[in-house]
Amino acid sequence: MVFQDRFHVVTTSNSAMIESFASTYPPDIAIIDSVPSESIIRQIDDLKKLRTGLNVIVTYVYDSRDVQLDSAVRRHVDAVLYKPFEAEAVLSEVEKLLHD
Repeated sequence: MVFQDRFHVVTTSNSAMIESFASTYPPDIAIIDSVPSESIIRQIDDLKKLRTGLNVIVTYVYDSRDVQLDSAVRRHVDAVLYKPFEAEAVLSEVEKLLHD
């Protein structure tokens, strides 16, 4: 698993488990790989209510047909990384957010 040598990493592929994980393992950063949608925006907002000060990075494939949705997602997160990206880009964002 990426970054487990530097950070405590907890993963899930079940989006319904995110809030449960955030309660059980209070994160400093959540990295969410998801297609931009209104439901992911709601889920991010719920996470941020559950964990004040939570930093959120979202990763997805940019689609120029969804500019408004992309802008909406950006208003709710700390960073967006468009696929494809290098692991170093994720590490750079994580370190930046942890030190802000």
